[in-house]
This record gives sequence, structure tokens and C-alpha cells, in this order.
Amino acid sequence: MPEHTTLTGPEPRSALLGEDDTILEISGLRTQFTTRDGVVRAVDGVDLRVPAGKTVCVVGESGCGKSVTARSVLGLVEPPGKVTDGHLWWRSPTLGRVDLNALDPKGSTMRRIRAREISMVFQEPIASLSPMYTVGAQLVEMLREHKGLSKEAARDASIALLERVGIPRPASRVDNYPWQMSGGMCQRIMIAMALACEPALLIADEPTTALDVTIQARILDLFSKLQAETGMSLLFITHDLGVVAEIADEVAVMYLGRVVEQAPVEELFANPKHPYTRALLRSVPRLGRAHGRKLATIRGQVPHGAHRPSGCSFRTRCEVAIEGLCDVIEPVALTTAGHLVECHRWDEDTLPQAVEAGLPPFDANATAEQVRTLQEDVRAASEVATADLAAGTWTPVTVADADVPTATDGPTADAEQAGTGGPVAGPVRARATEPAPARAADEHPRARVTEPTATATHTPDVAAPSGIDATRRAAPLLEVRDLSMRFPVKSGWFGRQQASVHALTGVNLTIRPGETLGLVGESGCGKTTLGRCIVRSETPSEGQIWYSPHERDRQDVALLPERRLRDYQRDVRMIFQDPFSSLNPRMTLRQIIGDPLIAHRIAKGSELEDRVAQMMRRVGLAPEYMDRYPHAFSGGQRQRVNIARALILQPRLVVADEAVSALDVSVRAQILNLLRDLQEELDLTYLFISHDLSVVESICDRVAVMYLGKVVELADTEDVFLDPRHPYSEALLSAVPATSPEQRGGARRIRLSDDLPDPVDPPPGCYFQTRCRYAVEGLCDRADAPPTLDLVSPADRAPHLSACLRHEELNLAGIRERTPL
Repeated sequence: MPEHTTLTGPEPRSALLGEDDTILEISGLRTQFTTRDGVVRAVDGVDLRVPAGKTVCVVGESGCGKSVTARSVLGLVEPPGKVTDGHLWWRSPTLGRVDLNALDPKGSTMRRIRAREISMVFQEPIASLSPMYTVGAQLVEMLREHKGLSKEAARDASIALLERVGIPRPASRVDNYPWQMSGGMCQRIMIAMALACEPALLIADEPTTALDVTIQARILDLFSKLQAETGMSLLFITHDLGVVAEIADEVAVMYLGRVVEQAPVEELFANPKHPYTRALLRSVPRLGRAHGRKLATIRGQVPHGAHRPSGCSFRTRCEVAIEGLCDVIEPVALTTAGHLVECHRWDEDTLPQAVEAGLPPFDANATAEQVRTLQEDVRAASEVATADLAAGTWTPVTVADADVPTATDGPTADAEQAGTGGPVAGPVRARATEPAPARAADEHPRARVTEPTATATHTPDVAAPSGIDATRRAAPLLEVRDLSMRFPVKSGWFGRQQASVHALTGVNLTIRPGETLGLVGESGCGKTTLGRCIVRSETPSEGQIWYSPHERDRQDVALLPERRLRDYQRDVRMIFQDPFSSLNPRMTLRQIIGDPLIAHRIAKGSELEDRVAQMMRRVGLAPEYMDRYPHAFSGGQRQRVNIARALILQPRLVVADEAVSALDVSVRAQILNLLRDLQEELDLTYLFISHDLSVVESICDRVAVMYLGKVVELADTEDVFLDPRHPYSEALLSAVPATSPEQRGGARRIRLSDDLPDPVDPPPGCYFQTRCRYAVEGLCDRADAPPTLDLVSPADRAPHLSACLRHEELNLAGIRERTPL
């Protein structure tokens, strides 16, 4: 078959969503990987459409097949992966309607489509750009290859592209290397490269996941601006539902290789039909509503692709799964009013195959023929219902009309004793010989279905006691006074110091027993450096760190020599950011968690094993896993290992450095709830470092806002979020994505210009004045009168500190202006 042949195939299921303007139609796509554990069906029958000029967001946890779907579209799946089935209908501006799956991935036609019609932006910009060549050289090479420009014309076009994506001083930046630029700038360069040939479709794979909230906001603005200018379509892959609410026109929710729900973004947020979608939305902390409350979670984790559950793939984690239905019959996609869903119980009052409460599940010993017959009946009923729903002529089928057999005979008890039967495996039910018992008029039709209580996924939305008043009166556990940290910049043949990076400058803060102090700010603000100084993995250049484990025991640990730090480092521990790189792959969990006990000569032998087992149980890990290696665990489980390692010495203070930033939203909620529970159980104090303000609001009692090595605001969490007193805090809050599509454009959005100033040569006066919209020349830029962290709250209120010269005259916006409380 010639590569450019235009094909015509069967009508895909998503045609009911309306495909007249569809530029990309994915139909029945299957991509699998052959591994030692078996065949992993990473993409298992995906149906998805992308309308022209619109943004379709694909969401789901890690391991759900989002990135593999995107790579399959472009023929970029590497061995042992292989696209085994399906159609990828592309409406090519030059070739007509083309099935990309019928093309040779290495052929000239596919290369031309990848270069000129469909482009992709990858998640890690630093890894995608060559560190050996300047940004300009990489852009020039691509433009000359695909557009046939001369070297001079390609350089001019490169500068124009950098200017278009918002790179400051593009004429000079074009000669910089990627490692000389920030993560946000590198991501903009990747976008510039993707847009160089003016594609009709841009696929963006988690392009903002690793970025700060302010940079993320500017990247999202850039996508919207470019889309409005060029009319391109955008397939945006993310696990951040805030980003989805901000930019999506349509949303596709993926779980274990399938699209389980697709709808317009307003409809999906207002009326989610699939239990997985509802669970994802519940697990997102919402600004203004999450403080002091436990988060809803999804139990368990995404199953391994080689060991898929029978029936509905989500039923092992679903809070409404029905025994005998969801574990036997695969749900069939139904579409109505532009809303597609794959769930047996999506509309349980009207859906034909819904199981009515009060009728027993079918016996586990039913024959395979009965199972096949019932499955065919369910699929046929679903297809008829779908057509009738689309035409507006469908009449709901009640339980009295349903032809559903029920078996009451069979050696159920014997089968269970033999290990071959039981209620978990079996068809839905058999023919009803008697009508269902009548129910009260006010009884919900599912009221009698017994839900699993031990594995419920939704945590009650009840405010957790914080005890903040008592905490505020307590003497500080740790005080940081005038702390500074400078790193030398060396150059020349003899490596002489030429300058210093001002990582921390005059930091002051206190941490009280039992509280959680949040530390927020952009990358490069000094948050991690401050955390490392507090745990003394770095020695500060100046200042004091006063530690008071007991009322009359107070010592400055800032400059203590290494040999005298043992007791302090037993009391103050750290949870690291990356659950993958922070664990030694050659050590078992027994060795990783128990290593601090050995290093501090606390336990060994059977006592060590008992302590490790006890701590594993405490963080939700089975002790039976202690002889396994880190690669056998998911990201959330590895972070539990990190937490266990930090707590094994029974510390008083734990520094959590971006402890949940690398995790999916559902796993993040589990870890945050775990940290909260452990704090109450073990009387812990946390310094919680994060750039995610919604997470900070949900768990922290107070917040310190850092900018370029300085604390610029410090107050109770609610005070900072509702009534910020520093322009930088206002800008951070403004950059947080909307929590629902209705909030788009409804708030006063502040976009900070450029990136952080160079910490080698910080600005005079207020460090923030180069990016501040309220800065006054001659006041904020005075080197002889920089702002200091002063009390700005009345005497009868909780202390609120701000380092802004204009705090009294400015009326700054908090989250009340954008989120109804």
C-alpha cells in the first residue's frame, strides 16, 4: 500500500461526539510491549478525536497510557513496543485523510508529517535539547532541514521564533547553550522548535509538570496565544486537573490504556460520570477549601499492564463496583449529548445493564456459555441504547423488563472450599424468577447495595484539629537567625573564586513544636538550600540555627563540626523530592530503612528487623516486602519508603523537600494524609517545602514565602492566602490554575516578567523590584534602604510579617477574589 494512500474505515464510536471538524481521529488504537512479565497492553483500544483549532486534554495517573498514545500517533514507539491494531486518521493539509498507522514510521511521508504537520513537545526540556550546541544552532539546523532556508535566513527566523515564544533578549539568547537557561526558558525553546514549521497539531506531553506555578502560567498563556494566532489544534497530556480546567475544550480521561470518559470540559467538571473521573476530581486540593482537611484518595494503585483485572479495569479501586458484574463484564462505551463514558453504573437509574439492588449476583459456577450470552446481551442493549440516546428516543428499561437470569442452585460452598468458586468471579446474575422487593419511595435504587467499608476511597471532608493556638504559644523548637549561604563561583586556570552565588541572605524564621511550616517560592529562591542548612547537610556561611529540644537545652547548631552533629541529625531528618533517584537501587527496603539505625548505632540484628517492620506497617507498607528492591515499587510506595527511612530514628523535626511534587494527584493525596496522620501519632514537626500552593494550604499551619534567598512574607496560612501583604505572594496565588472551567478569566491574573534575577548579582534595594508591578523608582531600588521583614498585623491578630516598603498602601488580591469560599 503506498504511504500516502487515503483510506476509508468503519465509523468509530466517537463519531457520536461530532466529527465534522475532526483533524485527528484515533480509532481502536492498541500498543503493546513484550516484557519478561508478559505482554503489557499499554494502549488497549483507545478511541479519541481532536477537533480543528481546539485543545483536547488527556488526563490520568502515570501508567494509564497517555504518553504511549501520543508517541503512537507519531510512530515514535521504540522496541519492544509495537502498535498492533487501530486507525490513526489524520486530516492532512496536503495528503487528505491518511491513516498514520498504515505509514512506515521511518518513511519519507511520515517524516514529512512529523516535521511539518504534527509536532511534539516533550516533558523534560533539558533532556530534549543537546547541551553541546547553542540554542540557535539547533534551531538553524532544523529550519534549514525542513524549510530549506539559508544559514542567515534560518538564524533570523530563529531569533523571531524566540521572540514569539517570549524569550527576553532573543538576539543574544540565541547564542546561549541550554544549560545557561532556566527550565522555563528551555521549555519555551522546545515550543519554538515545535512551532517552526507551523504544524496543524501540536502534541504536548506534560510540558508544565516540572515547572514552577509562575512559569507554568506563562507557558499556558503562550499555548493559548499561539493557538489563537495560528488556529492549530492542541493535544495536551497532563495529570494536573487545574491545567485541564484552565485550557481544555474537551477532556479525555484514560485508565489502564483506555479512554473511560470524554466530554467537553465544562460538562466533565460539572457532571463527571465515571467513578475514576469523580475520584480524580475529589483528590485535588482546592484553594480556599482544603485548609486543615484530609484529602479524598483513590485506594490502591494502577495495576501492572501485564496483569489487568478481569471485567472493568478500574473495579479493583472503585468504590461502587458490583460483585458479579464489574469483575466479569467489560463495560461498553455509551455516548449521549457529547458525553462518552465506559461504566456499568454511569447512570444507574436508567442504564439498561445496571444491576438493581436486592437481586443476588450470579453464581460463580455458571458456565462460560452463560457468561458469553449475557455479555452479548449487554453489549447489544448498550448499542441500541446508544443509538436511541443519540436520537432522543430511548425509554429506560426497568428491572421488571430486564431479561437477566439468576442461578440459585450449584455447589457454591463446595466450590469455595475447593478454591474454585466464590462471589468474586462470575457473571452478573441469572433470570429473575421473582420481582425485586419493593422499596420505599425515598430510597435510592442503590441503597441496599453493600459497599466495601474497609477499602472506601473517600475520606470524610471533616476539618482536622490543628491545635494552632497552643502551638503559637509554645516556645520555638528551632530558630533561624540572619542565616546566609553563599556558594563560590570559580573560573580561570587555577580555579580562583571570582564571585559568589547568594543562595540565602539574612533569613529569619521560627518553627514551633507540632506545627507544619510551609516554605514556598519559585525554583532558585533558596528553599532547598535552607532545608539542607537546617538538617546540616550544608554548612551556612553566616547566622545561627538555634535548636531547643528541651526547655533548658538550647544550642546553636549552625557551625557545629561534623563529629558533634550526631544527636542533632538524629532529631532532624529529611524527606527528599525524587522517590526514584533518592533510593539506592542495590539495597533492599530492609537495608534502606534500617541504615540510619546502624549508622547511629541504635539497633542491629533482630531488633533492627523488628523496628523496620514496625515502621513499614506505620507508613502503609507490608513488612513482607522488606527484602525487595526499590524497582519493584510504584512512586507512591517509594515515597513511603523515604518517609519510613526519615522517621525510623523517631525525629522531632522533619524537613519534607517537595515530597509530593513528583507524584500523581491521587497518590499525592495519600501521602499528604499519611504525613498528617503520622504528625498526630508521633508528635512531629514539619518544614514542608513546595511550589504547589494548593498542597501547602491543605497541610500547613503557617507559610513563609521566599524570593531570591530572602523570606519576604511569613504568616498563618489563611492570612497569606486570603490577605497577602507582599506583591510576590499575590503573584504566586494569581498564577495557580483554576479549579473549574467557570473560573477562567474571572480573576485578576498577574504574570511575572522574565525569570529570577541572577543570584550572583542581585538587584539593589528590594530584590523583587525588577519584576514587581508596584515598584516605585527611587524607593524600591535604593541599595541603602532595602526592605526588612517587619510586623504588619495589628497587635490583637496573629503575627503577619512582610518585607515590602509599600505594604500599607497596597490592596493586594488573595484567593477570595478568585475562589468562592
